[in-house]
Amino acid sequence: EVILEPEAAADLVSWLGYTAFGAKSMEERTSFLAGRIGERVMDPRITIYDDGNDPGLLRLPFDFEGASKQRVLLIDRGMAAGIVYDSTYAARFGAASTGHAMPPDEVDGPLPLHLGMEAGGPPAAELIRRCRRGLLIPRFHYVNGLLNPREALMTGLTREGTFLIEEGKLTQPVKTLRFTQSVLEAFRRVLGISNERRLIAEPSQELGCALMPWLHLAAFRFTGRSET
Repeated sequence: EVILEPEAAADLVSWLGYTAFGAKSMEERTSFLAGRIGERVMDPRITIYDDGNDPGLLRLPFDFEGASKQRVLLIDRGMAAGIVYDSTYAARFGAASTGHAMPPDEVDGPLPLHLGMEAGGPPAAELIRRCRRGLLIPRFHYVNGLLNPREALMTGLTREGTFLIEEGKLTQPVKTLRFTQSVLEAFRRVLGISNERRLIAEPSQELGCALMPWLHLAAFRFTGRSET
């Protein structure tokens, strides 16, 4: 089991935004949403959206074409629900722009920059108390979400204070671990989502943020560890 703090959850969901939630990845069929709209792809407790007008996020009410940003439901209670468009891809799909155009020199098409995951029921401390044996992960780094985007397969490292949880208590620090995990698979086995959320600025780009809760997941695959 793992409990992901909001920063760790944001690392994974931001990669989903890049590899899956934009119209270009849908057109190229590299997105895990391609051919799956309307299907259940995650646990029913997970709802993910993008909203540049959400006062809880770092608001940016228009895109780089000057179009107003729309709230887009991406994952609706575990169901594949939608993607974001700019004017070019909206014309290709016969849709309307959702206000997600990127700067002209960007080559990745429209992308979500204001991602949010709906909160759950218990407080974060209760998620830890419910965990019999697992890891508390504050954040990841060196995440690579391009291994197999169709299954949201990612790899990366833990960082900054990973702790072992035993019988609901933090017992000892854990050395740096490498994970190799399908985020789709991990997000299908949710044990809990906190009622608290934290706003995370996206460190890899000038714009972007995510509003994330703590996630308690039933399983997460680790494939290596540091010896130092």
